This record gives sequence, structure tokens and C-alpha cells, in this order.
Amino acid sequence: MPSINPFRRTSQAPAADSTPARSNVPAYATPPRQEPARQPRRSGIAGLFGLRRSPANADGPPAARPNIRAGTSTGASRTAPNSPLHVRPPALESPLHGAAAVNARIAGSGVRQALEAWHAQMRTRIADYRPANPPAHLNAERQLDIALTHIEDVARGRRESANKIELKATPVLHLPDLVSEIAHLKTLHLSDCDLRELPHDLGNLGLLETLKLHDNQRLHAVPDTLGQLSSLKHLEIVGSGVRELPPMHGLANLEHLAIQHSPLTGLPRDIGNARKLKTLSLAHTYLREVPASIGNLSKLTELTLHHNVGLTSVPDSIGQLRHLKALDLSHCPQLRAVPASIGNLRQLKTIDLRGCTGLTMQGLPKSLINPVPGRKVHFPEHLHAEIGKVRAEWAMKNSPRLQLLQADIERKNEEMENAVFDSASDMNDGQLVSVAFRLKNAHDRLPEVRNQALRNPAAVQADASAAMRQALANAFNVEPDRKVSADLAIAARALPRALQHELADLVPSSAGRQLVIAIGESAFGIRGSSRLQHMLPAFAQKIASHAQIQSLREQARRHPSTNPSHQVAAQLVPIVQQLWTATQAQATLAALEQPLQTELKPLLASEAGRQFVLDLSKVAEGAKGTSTLRRLLPQLATRIAHDPDAQALHRLARQDQHGTADERREGLALALLPIAQRHWDTLAQQGAAGPSNRR
Repeated sequence: MPSINPFRRTSQAPAADSTPARSNVPAYATPPRQEPARQPRRSGIAGLFGLRRSPANADGPPAARPNIRAGTSTGASRTAPNSPLHVRPPALESPLHGAAAVNARIAGSGVRQALEAWHAQMRTRIADYRPANPPAHLNAERQLDIALTHIEDVARGRRESANKIELKATPVLHLPDLVSEIAHLKTLHLSDCDLRELPHDLGNLGLLETLKLHDNQRLHAVPDTLGQLSSLKHLEIVGSGVRELPPMHGLANLEHLAIQHSPLTGLPRDIGNARKLKTLSLAHTYLREVPASIGNLSKLTELTLHHNVGLTSVPDSIGQLRHLKALDLSHCPQLRAVPASIGNLRQLKTIDLRGCTGLTMQGLPKSLINPVPGRKVHFPEHLHAEIGKVRAEWAMKNSPRLQLLQADIERKNEEMENAVFDSASDMNDGQLVSVAFRLKNAHDRLPEVRNQALRNPAAVQADASAAMRQALANAFNVEPDRKVSADLAIAARALPRALQHELADLVPSSAGRQLVIAIGESAFGIRGSSRLQHMLPAFAQKIASHAQIQSLREQARRHPSTNPSHQVAAQLVPIVQQLWTATQAQATLAALEQPLQTELKPLLASEAGRQFVLDLSKVAEGAKGTSTLRRLLPQLATRIAHDPDAQALHRLARQDQHGTADERREGLALALLPIAQRHWDTLAQQGAAGPSNRR
């Protein structure tokens, strides 16, 4: 069977009179045509599209508009379809498509001639150029020459950033028509050019992504074709005379829109079609209303509408902007109300209403007046007093710590009044001084506690732990005194949740309820301090890890019938009371100077030692004794440290191995206490007063 060549086509066999096949060319290949040598390509954009000069005008100027189409041939020779010499059918009369077609027209339309004509026209109108912010030593003619070269380089692709036209402080009253045919243009930025109009065919720039027009006060309109820029992402018109924008149905990729310092009176109704918009700034305009379609901008994160003197309202649809983080409505004096739907904006972090002199309390939704975690609201100045009053009431209603401090202040004020005007009062002068001192500190703390509640409303509104909530519900049914029940609920909710959980077992007993109230008042009442409050989590951990408490709880869990809750609570109270006294002593010890802390720390292992430390802390804080006595406290540390008996006790304690560690620490505390008490009594006599005389 003869071999078959699948690439051979009989219709393309060489003619009898054809040139003999070359040795390295197959016999069935189509011979080359006899045509003149090809002319070299022109440089620039024309060369990129294969345009050549004919021999007749090789030395002359190029034709104004050569007809760009594929070549034809009437010869009978045939070539391979992928050969450069292949004869293609005549091109259709329709133009080329896309950027190639537009750039081909630019290359053959006399770019230089068109730009020179535009340049000459701009030069005749330099006298009309009115820059808004002219730079020093401005040479308008020089700037115009630079603009000519810059635009030509971009049109011909002779620049590294050949897709960007940027002109600043240049007398460009209008752009050359050529610009609207630079299909590869992506950025157009005209700043302080006194621009009067934009090309009507601006919509031809299908790849344009950024359009910035700054400080062109006599630009009063933009062409309708602006809405056809489907690739546009960034549009800024700042410092212009533009009063309205064309429909925006085609700006599907727009992400940033800014119209500022312009007499804009309204937005297109189809602004909601720009669904990719992330930032919208309409500041310093004459905007009277915002279209309801703005609610369709689901990706909007920033909305700036400040300094719009005619803006009277904002649509309810603004509550649909679920990604909005910043809203600026400041200095809109005609704004009468803020829609309640703004409460739906969970991601809103800041809202600025400063300078909105037309706003009233009735025009503000509660979601703005009441604090929201993580949100900052700048209210109008004329509403500050009313807002402060409403927020203070909210804080008092919702903050247990603020309620507890306020109630403690009122209670101590009443006690002082009774002591001052009742001669039969049991309170002596020293106690009066101590209470007065603590009341002053409590009044100073009150605004800070209120501000903490307003800064962190989520923490304020945190509910009680499940265990404490159940314990409070049960206590309400068994506690005969309703005031005790109310005080208990406030004190318990003021404590950290972990501590609430550990103290819930104490509530079934009357002594346990009193202890919970005492712990809350000690931590957050007039005697409270930040040091003690910071130690509350550690106190909760001590309760949870205490061996005896764990044993009692385990027995109650296993045998609930023989271990009723009120009996278990009664057994837990003295243990927790001891742990709480130790925590208080540690907090007060931290308020003393470091040398005194070192010498008094061993005393905390005994109940009497902790009470001694508490008395000294009152002297240090000024709640007890005199200023002379406070100055003697450093001497107490020195005397204890150099006392031979105290030194001997420390040596014995290090060598003692009898009993448990807790027993050894308590023994050392009981042995050191008389030594410390003796030295303090000696110093107290020098100061004419002391804790031992004022108990």
C-alpha cells in the first residue's frame, strides 16, 4: 500500500513552470510570491500596528489618515495561512475593535499636528487662566509646553507610565479631543488647571480607573458619558462649579466617590447602582437630600456629609449600610433628626454631629444617646448638658458599682450627720475624721466610676453568673428584709463573675448574705481601692482551690439530703471570711512603703497581725492619727528590722520543721506581733497618738 502524506494537498502542488523546490523545502510547499522587498517599520505607535511609508513618500510627511487594512494580491501564487506573505481576503469596511483600533487611529491621525493646534489655542487664552492656588514663580507658557509633550508621550506610549495624564497648575481650559481616544489611559488628574469643560467622548476611555479634578472652579458640568466609564474606581471632583452629576448606571466598579467644595445640589437617583462603593464624601456642598437608594450601597464603610448647610434629613435606608464604620454629619445646621434605623449599624464606630445646631433631644435616637460598646458619638455642643444628664441616669440605673458607691456615700453622710448633731453618738472624733476622709475620696471617685460605666457599657450590663442568679432568686424568697435583698443584689452584681460564682454558696445563710454585701462594699464602696479590686480574681481563685471548701462542696454534692444548702453556707462563711480578711490586709500592705511591707508581711498569717496591718494602713492613708505619726512609719520598719528578738525568730522559723507550713507561718506571726506592737507604741507616744489608742 503506497504511503500517504496527510499534509499534502493536490490543489497546492507547484506548477510546471514554477521555481524548482529548494533543497530544504518540501516539494509540496507553496512557493513564495515575487514581491518587492518589505519596507522597514515606522517607530512609535504606527510601527506597533505595522504601518509603513510607501516608497513614493518615504522622505515626505506621513499621510493624515492612512487606511489601515490587510493587503491584497491578484497573483495566482498561494502561501501557508500562517505565513507573513499569505494573501488574506479584503478587510471589511467596519473599523478595528478595542484599544488596538483607537491607538491605530491615533497613530495615523497626525498626533503632533492636532496637539499643536490645541496648544496654539490654549496659548491665546492664557490671559483667562485663573489658578486657585498658583505656585511661586508660575510660568504658564512653560507649563503649557510641558503639557503638550506629556500628552503626546502618553498618546504614543513613550513614557514609563504611559497610561497616566497628570497636569497641575497648567492653563488647560479644555483637553484636546485626542485624549478621549487614548484607549489605554487609566488615570486622568487635572489640578488647578482652570478647566472649563471635559471632552464629550469621555466615555470612550473604557480602561480609565481614576479621574481626579481638583480646584477647577469654572468647571460647571461633566458630560453624561461619565456614567459609561465601566472601569472607573476612583472619582474626585473637588473645588469645582459642578451642580449635578449624570446618571451613574454604568459605574459598576466605582469604589471611591468624593464631591467636595462644589455647589452640588443632589445625587443621581441611581447612586445605589454603584454597589462596590466603599467611601462616599459629599462635604462642603449644597446637598439638600440624600436619595433613599443609598441603602443599596452594602459595601459602604465611610459616609461623609459634613458642612452641607441645606441638608435637613437622612433617609431611613441608611440603616441598611451594615458595613458602615464612620458617619460624619457635622456642621449641617438644618439637620433636624437622625433616623432611628441607625441603631441597626452594628459596625458603626464613630458618628460626628458637632455643629448640628438644629438637632434636639427628640431628634436623637436612644441608640445614640445610650452608650454602645466600641462606638464614639460626638454630640452638638448645645446638647452636651442634656446628654450628660441622660447618660448619668443611664449609668446609675445600669451600673451596680455606681449604685453601690452612691448608696454607701449616702449612708455614711447620714451617719456623720447623726454623729455631729447627736450628742449620744458612739462615733468619736477619730472615727469622724476617718469617715470624712473616706467620703472625700469616694466623692472624687464617683465621676470616674460613672465614666467607666459609660466607656464600657458591655461590662456594666454583664449579668450575674448563673449560680449567683439562682442564689439571689432563692434568697429573695427567704430574706425577710427587702432592703437586705436589694443591697445583696447590687453588691453581688458589682463583683467579677468568677467571684460571684464562688460566693453563691454563701447566700443561703443570713451570715453569708451579710458577708457578700460586706465584700462588695469593701471593694467598691467608700472604703474601696483599685488595689483591692485588682486582687478580687486572686481571691476567687483562693476560694476555689481551698481544700476545706472543696471538701464541703463535694459532700454537699454527693449527699444533698444530709447537707442542706443553708448548713453548708454556715460552714463556708468563716473560711471565706478569713480569706477575705487576708486579701484586704494584702491590699492595704501594698499601700505602705516597701521597707515596711517587708517587715509586716509575716504578720498577715494571723488574724491579730492582719488587724494590726489594717490599722497602720489607716494611719498611712491619713484616715487615722496625725501627720506627725505618718512620718514615723519608716522608723517602725527600721526598728523591727534591727530588733535582735525579731532576727532570732526569723532564724528559728527557717530551721523549724515541725507542723505544716501554715502552722509555722501563723506561729511566726503571733511571735512577731508583740515586737512590732511594742515599737509602734513607743513611736505613738512620741507622736502623741497611735492606732493602739484609737481602736
